Amino acid sequence: MEKKVKKEKQLYLLILSVFVLMIVASQVITQYSINLQNADAKVLNMAERQRMLSQRITKLTLILANPSSSIQNSEFYTQDSLQFFINKWKKTHYYLLTENKRVHKSKIIDSLLTVNTPRLEAIYAACEQLIKNNKPDYPEVIRQITNAEIPFLLTMERTVSHFQSESDARLVYLKNIELILASIIIITIILAFYYYLLPLLNKLTISNVNFENSRTLLRTIIDNIPVNIYAKNRNKEKILANKSEYEYLGFNSENDVMGKTDFELFPKQIADIGNMDDDQVLLGKTVLNKEVISVRPNGIENWFIVSKVPLKNRLGEVEGIVGFSLDITERKRLNEQLEKSNQLFKLITENAQDVISLRDLDGTLTYISPACKNVYEYTPEELIGRNGADFFYPEDAEKLLKETPAMLDKLNRGLDLEPLQFRLITKSNKMKWVESVIRPIFTNNVLTGFQTVMRDISIRKEIEQSLEKARQEAEEAMHSKSKFLSVMSHEIRTPLNGIIGLTNMLGKNDPKADQIENIELLRFSSQNLLSIVNDILDFNKADSGNIKLESILFNIEELVTKFYKMNLIKATEKGITLRLILGNDLPLYVLGDPLRLGQIINNLLSNAIKFTEKGFVELTVIKLSQVGVLHTLRISVKDTGIGIAADKTASVFEMFNQADANTSRKFGGTGLGLSISKKLLAMMGSEIKLKSEINSGSEFSFELILPEAIQVEESKIREREKVEAKQLHVLVVDDNRVNLIVADDLIKRYGHQVTTVDSGKKAIAALEADLNTYQLILMDIQMPDLDGYQTVQLIRSKEGNLFKEIPIIALTSDLLPETKIKAIKSGMNDYLSKPIEERDLEKILKK
Repeated sequence: MEKKVKKEKQLYLLILSVFVLMIVASQVITQYSINLQNADAKVLNMAERQRMLSQRITKLTLILANPSSSIQNSEFYTQDSLQFFINKWKKTHYYLLTENKRVHKSKIIDSLLTVNTPRLEAIYAACEQLIKNNKPDYPEVIRQITNAEIPFLLTMERTVSHFQSESDARLVYLKNIELILASIIIITIILAFYYYLLPLLNKLTISNVNFENSRTLLRTIIDNIPVNIYAKNRNKEKILANKSEYEYLGFNSENDVMGKTDFELFPKQIADIGNMDDDQVLLGKTVLNKEVISVRPNGIENWFIVSKVPLKNRLGEVEGIVGFSLDITERKRLNEQLEKSNQLFKLITENAQDVISLRDLDGTLTYISPACKNVYEYTPEELIGRNGADFFYPEDAEKLLKETPAMLDKLNRGLDLEPLQFRLITKSNKMKWVESVIRPIFTNNVLTGFQTVMRDISIRKEIEQSLEKARQEAEEAMHSKSKFLSVMSHEIRTPLNGIIGLTNMLGKNDPKADQIENIELLRFSSQNLLSIVNDILDFNKADSGNIKLESILFNIEELVTKFYKMNLIKATEKGITLRLILGNDLPLYVLGDPLRLGQIINNLLSNAIKFTEKGFVELTVIKLSQVGVLHTLRISVKDTGIGIAADKTASVFEMFNQADANTSRKFGGTGLGLSISKKLLAMMGSEIKLKSEINSGSEFSFELILPEAIQVEESKIREREKVEAKQLHVLVVDDNRVNLIVADDLIKRYGHQVTTVDSGKKAIAALEADLNTYQLILMDIQMPDLDGYQTVQLIRSKEGNLFKEIPIIALTSDLLPETKIKAIKSGMNDYLSKPIEERDLEKILKK
């Protein structure tokens, strides 16, 4: 007997342990589900917000990029609004990345968000350019945003879809686990009741034997099971209630509920439902796993899974009811939250500005969102069941229908399609541009349809077309300007070449004392005119981005000293002092563009001397700092000249502009020097600064970071190529007689022979007569009949290595980069600019 009681006791303890474990597991899963649902809803909401923010940002950039927009200047469409949205957009993106890694840990979503990060950064950078740049490149900004936005939205659409499906799958999985646990608990209680508790209860009821230990064990089990357990007699009065039951009803002990019916413990409406179930059980039927709502006396509502079985005696007669209630309130709340989340997702989808649709493989619409009214002008009911191609613009429909098989093949293989752009015909017969992103729908791994997300891009297309037209007009204007400058450069520099060359010839032919001053004035005037022409050409090259900076080794002190000495004569002639201050710790050799740096220094020195009548001009070069091999140098030019008014300090850097309208008449110049210097410094990563006061002088300064070059022997740097004295016979081809005279004189001064001809045909004839006579050809480019390009091509096309190898140097007054490139491509070896500089000619002859 003792062994049997002991065995039963062990079995009851095992059952109790299983119950407790299952209930704890159920509670843990329920709480986890609630937390996960809250996190899912928050992240899903933010992911959907990302798509909407992206569309709003695109709309803002398009409006801001269109100067003619009537709504551009409204309070909402401002750069501040755009800054606010892009900051919020970027912050949300990185929050989604972090939240997924912290909570959801989905590799697919992490991959999609990571792929979208560089696209987001590209759009962000383009928007920053639009906000912070006073003169942004609108077509380039729009291009960057458009190129990145479509794949961003497509990937974001996939992210939201994956997240929604993963969230639903998780919650369904957890819900199934909870249902399984609840069913196991109820079934286990019923089995335990029938096979263990009911026999023991009968024994305790009909036997006079003392089963105090068994009674205590039974009570302990019943009271510690976290399920409401109760029993009623045939009058439906409580005859047993475990701890979970009477505490749920708000009582402190079982005695408080004994003998009471449901009508005494619950509101009448709830009691009526329970009473109907009790009637069925008293007839011998069973109620299993019925979901009911219960209201406590204090008015709090709870949901339960209820099971009721008949309480029978040994004769099989029904003497009462045994009930089991499992609290599923938390699970119901979770389901309600899930339903709310689904409703929210549906609400977002239904109210999205984009048109979302589902289609069969033949294009028939099975669903379309209400946004279709804004695009098609039809209601969803008017569109569902119709083929989407029916609304395409005829030409676009024909094109897209031809491409459909290839697109379906790609979708079937799981490949992404590029966003489609086409035109629609609306209900009112208007044409609209739309952009559509297509995603496949698979059923049991078979392609059964596709989903589309479509947006109206008519405004964007209109702006793109206006920007494209503006770009074409700008390119045409730039081309016209370049062509004009090319022609004017040739027309002005050609006679200048003659004037300067003849002036130099006069100066070297022992002029009389009374002629020297006139020759010098002539040289000064011609050089000044050449300087103006060069300034205009330099500005055009800087403005069109055709200047390419070099990175070569040079001595910074030598460069600065050279331009100091060049301007010292001008300063001395004006009676002002020119000072040079060099820091003691300057690097010896640096890498950079000495030509352009020298041009900037010379511009600043020339201006300072020009606008200073008395006092001094001071050129200073010092080192501010050093990080590794990078030296930060400060170069400044200070003067005691006329100064610049505070309200004019910005305008002096604009092209063809000077501080005062009388300045150009009094001092001369184009007003381009400072503008060119500013553009060159911007290319070097620096900017020019100005401090000035009227009648107290000015100071122009800039800082430049230059890498120090590897030290080499100065003698090697200064060593010039030694060339054996060798007499050349040079053929000069030019249709301008003065240019031929000047070239003939310059070349003969270096001890070489010269033959001159005035056309391309004569040049070819001279070469054919005796090619071996000539070692070098100087070829003018712009000539009548045969120009320089055509002449060179004919020479190079002739049989014989000498025709193909003889050096041909272009003579050109046109310094535009495309002209030099064309000369080299036509078969020329190098080029000389007109007017010919003696040092440039000397290099060519030595070469």
